[in-house]
Amino acid sequence: MIYSTRQKTASIQYGDSAIEFAIEPRSTDTPKVLIKVHPDCRVVAHAPPLASDDEIIQAVKKRARWIHRQMR
Repeated sequence: MIYSTRQKTASIQYGDSAIEFAIEPRSTDTPKVLIKVHPDCRVVAHAPPLASDDEIIQAVKKRARWIHRQMR
């Protein structure tokens, strides 16, 4: 995992490619991490305020296959 200091971002390795994603706070009280893949292939993980970095990364890893398919 690689963290950036300017904007809260991270990346995970999926196969031969890296999935880079931004971490943004989620405004609702839902305890789930919402993952969005934008048309320009930006990946954003919207996380509840109390979610740890490990929880966010685990959520992205769990959906890595889906994210990778959306980015093609």
